[in-house]
Amino acid sequence: MSTSTISQGVTWDRCTVISPSIWEEHVDLEGHDLSFKDLKSRELQGSTPIRDAVSDLVNHVEDDEGVSVIFIPKGHSLSKMRAIAKSAGIKEYDVEGFMDRISPAETERAYVMVISNSLLCYSADKTPEERDQLVRKLGYEVPSTAELLTAIVFHRIIHSKPLFYDTDLRNFSLTSDQVDKYRPSLTSTESGFQVHFHYSNLFSGAAGVKRFYAIES
Repeated sequence: MSTSTISQGVTWDRCTVISPSIWEEHVDLEGHDLSFKDLKSRELQGSTPIRDAVSDLVNHVEDDEGVSVIFIPKGHSLSKMRAIAKSAGIKEYDVEGFMDRISPAETERAYVMVISNSLLCYSADKTPEERDQLVRKLGYEVPSTAELLTAIVFHRIIHSKPLFYDTDLRNFSLTSDQVDKYRPSLTSTESGFQVHFHYSNLFSGAAGVKRFYAIES
């Protein structure tokens, strides 16, 4: 993984990079109060830990769908990603209005995440607890709803590709958020994304994510 590859935000092998320049091209960062100013990206670009995470995670993703390296700005939140999706014409399907009940917390620091583009192998048909254990055993975490939605939105914007999608809408990925006794799951639809809440989420699986922060001076 070269520095230039990350900087240009191109796709190579089985990895897609969404760099700060990609955000700037498609999102009004200032209007959404988002910033990469505190991210020393030069310390992260092409770093061995990120390269190693990409090399490892691609081996655990269903259907050889690959992974994404996504720069996340300071101030990032679920509500802002929903607004970005709406402005890009990406439809939201949330009949019960559960998305409004997920934590509105914003990121305090910019960071980089390596996230799977599909479910992790063998993560379906398990309880949320079993799924969490599987993801941790592989050395990753279950992504937040905001992180998962970010991957879905940018792949739709950049590549017109729906992540976590099948025609039967059974490719939901669990997220780490909690609403009462429920854990939200997300999947793509033909024109947007759909959120689902079940206590067990037995028919869904889980993506995996690893986060990297620049060293503060």
